[in-house]
Formats: sequence, structure tokens, C-alpha cells
Amino acid sequence: SHIFRLAIVFILTLGLTGCSNATVLNPDNKTSEGSQSEQPKELILVDSGYALSEGYIRFALKVDNPNNDFMARTAKVTINRSKKDGELIDSSNWTITNIMPESTSYWASITGDGNVEDDEVIKISLSVDPFSWEKSDIELPPNLYTIADVSYAFDRQFNKVVAKGEVTLNESFSTSTASARIPLFVCIVKDANGKIITGFSERATEKLTVDVPTSFEVSNYFCPLEFEEGHIEIYANP
Repeated sequence: SHIFRLAIVFILTLGLTGCSNATVLNPDNKTSEGSQSEQPKELILVDSGYALSEGYIRFALKVDNPNNDFMARTAKVTINRSKKDGELIDSSNWTITNIMPESTSYWASITGDGNVEDDEVIKISLSVDPFSWEKSDIELPPNLYTIADVSYAFDRQFNKVVAKGEVTLNESFSTSTASARIPLFVCIVKDANGKIITGFSERATEKLTVDVPTSFEVSNYFCPLEFEEGHIEIYANP
């Protein structure tokens, strides 16, 4: 029986040490001892802003991925609504995708139930599930798109903003889940100091061809009057 116990201990020891050189992405974001690769750094929420529009929250954000060898397949944007005393009213999540290594990207969307009050406290946060990280050396081209001749108009009667411009896809680029030929246009409203006020986004309706300038128009109806107080910058995500 002593020999049998020793055999079991030996087998368990092999099971615990035999894979010590493997890279493991742990839920607590810590690297296993003996790992040959560092864990990814968290995405950086560089800036964010929101505006209330007819009981909804129109929000926008700027995100940096500081990693040179990890992409986030998905990231979760959380918007919490609270009373002034801290009591949580509601929490909603929005998923963004394909945050490429060493990239900067802008995102915008809307949330709420039509009953958001002006005195509510709104908090925007960003997180990545540990299993959403993917080892990757794919580089997002720094000048993938050229956006030119941008203009926009605000319609007070219908509370609508229309942005127009011309976009050129400068080179072919795609991943397993995204194509640069059908970009997401993100309209970001910034104040005079460059701070994000709000924004909206809309997927292109026409496929782009490399080196061929293409006109585009994006619009949105749930837009606050802050559009008149700031200026619009348009970005594109594959």
C-alpha cells in the first residue's frame, strides 16, 4: 500500500508540473508561474462623454489598446445610471469588437428606456473578459481610410444631424470577423477643448474599393442640441 500511495503522488506531481511552460489567461488576469508570455494590459478608456436626448443616453468613447501582441475580440462598455445618493437605477452593456493591437478607436451608441432624467448620475466604464483576449500580431494600418470634405447640418425642427463626406480605402485589410470594405462610421462631437461631448455611429451601406473615393452620408434623429455647440469629427472602424 505504501508503494501504491507513492505512485499516486508521483502521478499527481507530473500532472501539476508537466505543463508549466504553457501560457494561461487566468480569469484574475494573472500569469501562471513559468509562463512564456506576459498577460495583456487593460484597454484604456481615454475619453468619453454623453448627452441626454428625449430620455435616452447618447454616449461616445475613445479607446486605446496599449498591447503590441494582443487584440481584444470583444470589450464590454457598461453604462450605469444612479441617483445622486448612489442608488443604482439601471445598468446596460454594449459590446465593441476587434480592438486591434496598438490601436486607437472611437465608438458611439445609444442606451436608455426613454425615461432618463437630467439629474441622474451616468458612469461609463470599459472591461474585457479574460477569455476575449487573443494573441495577435495583426497591425491595423495607420492610414487605412482617408476621410475628406466633411460637412454637417443640424435640423432643429426634426432634431436631426446629417454628416456627409468622402471616404477612400487606402489598402486592403480584413480579419476573421471584420472587413475594411464596409466600415463603421463614427461621428464624434467634441467641444472647443477637444473633449468628447457625444456621438453616433452608422455602418456603411456601400462596399468600398481600394483607392476609389466614395461619398457617404450618415444621420441620426436622437441628437441633442450639443451638436450645435461643438464640432463633428468622423472616424471609421473596419
